[in-house]
Amino acid sequence: MVFVFCKIIILFVLLLPAAGFGQTKVRAAYGTPSLSHVVFPLGVKAGMFSRHGLAMEPVCIAGRSINVLLSGNVQFGFTG
Repeated sequence: MVFVFCKIIILFVLLLPAAGFGQTKVRAAYGTPSLSHVVFPLGVKAGMFSRHGLAMEPVCIAGRSINVLLSGNVQFGFTG
C-alpha cells in the first residue's frame, strides 16, 4: 500500500508543470560607477548571486535612479 502511494506521489511531482521551478530575473539599478557602487555589478559578473539562486541583471543608469524606480523598470536600486 505504501509503495503504491509513493508511486502516485512521484508521478504527481513529475507531471507538474515546470513553470514553478524557473527563476525570475531581478533588475537592479545603480548609479555612476564609483567605489561605493562597483560591488554590485562585480558581484553579478562573478556569479555570486546566481550561486545562491538569484538571477540578477544590473542596470547602469546615469542621473536620477528614483525616476527608474518609480517607472517600474527595475525592482530596486542602489543610490548614493
